[in-house]
Amino acid sequence: MKYEFTVELKNVWHREKKVVLPKPNATTWNLRKSLLLAHQINKYMEDNNIKSLHEISKRLDVSRARITQIMQLLLLAPDIQQEAILSDNSKIQKLTERKVRRIAMVAIWDKQKSLWVHLNSTSKVM
Repeated sequence: MKYEFTVELKNVWHREKKVVLPKPNATTWNLRKSLLLAHQINKYMEDNNIKSLHEISKRLDVSRARITQIMQLLLLAPDIQQEAILSDNSKIQKLTERKVRRIAMVAIWDKQKSLWVHLNSTSKVM
């Protein structure tokens, strides 16, 4: 005995898995983590052909404003980024992303570097 029948299949679209962004708190959210996160988001956007911060903010379930703040760290001079990520200096490790935002908004890297040196010389170690 043999049965034959036709089944009509529909395309099923599954929602993409959201990436969980760690929630910042005063003791752990420093410049290094924010900068590394900015690089990870940038890589994720390139790998997944994401064109806008609006789209990435939806996927990460984070406000567009917060994503913009994090991504603006990529505007820092490469020397500053490298020092922020790799330095063992306790002053630099304790810098918050908030303190560096103004530096990232300066377009001239030499000016950024002088502001960075000034910030590091005036920062207090807790």
